Amino acid sequence: MKEYRQNFFWRRIIYSYWNIFILGLIIIFLAQKIFIIYQKYFFTKEKLELVKREEKKISLTESLSISKLDNINSPRGIEEYLRRTYSVKKEGEGVLIIYDTPTVTYNISKQKTLVEEFKEWYNDITEKFKK
Repeated sequence: MKEYRQNFFWRRIIYSYWNIFILGLIIIFLAQKIFIIYQKYFFTKEKLELVKREEKKISLTESLSISKLDNINSPRGIEEYLRRTYSVKKEGEGVLIIYDTPTVTYNISKQKTLVEEFKEWYNDITEKFKK
């Protein structure tokens, strides 16, 4: 009988409304924290993908820069760089300057703004009523 009373006592404490309420609150807080961690995981995953893309771009830029540097370090590359950058020539060479003029000129019309179109529409209507 004493065991039954002891078990009844613990059962009454475990299954009390206050205890169930407190356990429910703990479960809600834990679920909220798990949800926040889940959001941070996806945010971090997106950032990781962004960083990987940036890393690929930087490595490509680095490889292009290294190839340009290797090209410039050769004697022919130095000459080509100087000719292109500073427009220099060797002794005994002539320079031919060609001015590129456009063969066709385009007449780009200015697009009217919404206010200008409204003014034009309003003037057209008022002219019709004046006649």
